[in-house]
Amino acid sequence: MPTDQRGRSSPTPKMKILVLTLFIFLVQWNWVSAEIAAPKSVPAGGTLELTWSGEPPKGGRFQVVTENGETLKGGAYGYLHKEGMPIKIAAPLTPGTYGVALAQGGDFKGLKSFKVTAVTATLEVPKSVEINAPLKVAWEGPAYSSDIVAITDVGGNGRTGSYAYPSNSEGSVTLTAPLKPGAYEVIYLMKTEVLAREPLTVGGTQAALQVPETVQAGGDLDIHWQGPNNSGDIISVVKPGANKRGTVYTYTGNSTGNRVMLTVAETLGDFEVIYLTGSEVSARAPFK
Repeated sequence: MPTDQRGRSSPTPKMKILVLTLFIFLVQWNWVSAEIAAPKSVPAGGTLELTWSGEPPKGGRFQVVTENGETLKGGAYGYLHKEGMPIKIAAPLTPGTYGVALAQGGDFKGLKSFKVTAVTATLEVPKSVEINAPLKVAWEGPAYSSDIVAITDVGGNGRTGSYAYPSNSEGSVTLTAPLKPGAYEVIYLMKTEVLAREPLTVGGTQAALQVPETVQAGGDLDIHWQGPNNSGDIISVVKPGANKRGTVYTYTGNSTGNRVMLTVAETLGDFEVIYLTGSEVSARAPFK
């Protein structure tokens, strides 16, 4: 066997070829003995749970790809942190056939195919509701943790108003109607996919206030009111033109027979009484 300048043996070309052949054999044997196990199908937006039959690979990640083993835009991925533990990856939102593989060194290895099946949802929504009123919505759907039931504009694909997570409820959620009358929709949203939508009309119950023209400084102001009387609706004394409640106010729910009494400040001048539902002033009436 050849030796180097220090008298140590150096591998011959045949030995190098033998070592390389053995290395390739071991790598191939590893791929035969260690592979990805994936379910045949998973619901859209669900969790794809994989297992890996060997030790955690050195580097790389397990990634959702096309069924032909090519890069999938937005394909989710996960890592194996401990031998024997499952690898959980988010399934695509669109039904179809996909693949999952070990992405390593720019290549996809050990491709396994699986199908994504469609999911559906339904909503039961009242035909109409008053502004800022509570709205009970019955639902059926996958109820993933990020799913929402929400109010949106007609044709909208994302929430623009009140929303709730169905996963936190048992078959129904309560939303709050918009502050402006008009046509809306309630949608069931799974990430970016609208699974169901139903129309909703928000009515504009008119509020009205009747107050005396004048009141003595520090005296009691007798107020008669009409309005939606939603939870949290307020009647307040404010400076002219103000759109937020003042320091003197009460809740319409505390009144009896649509009549409230408020004690005004000792300050002389012009004031108004306003009816607030949510952040909207529905009515105002001046007094001195």
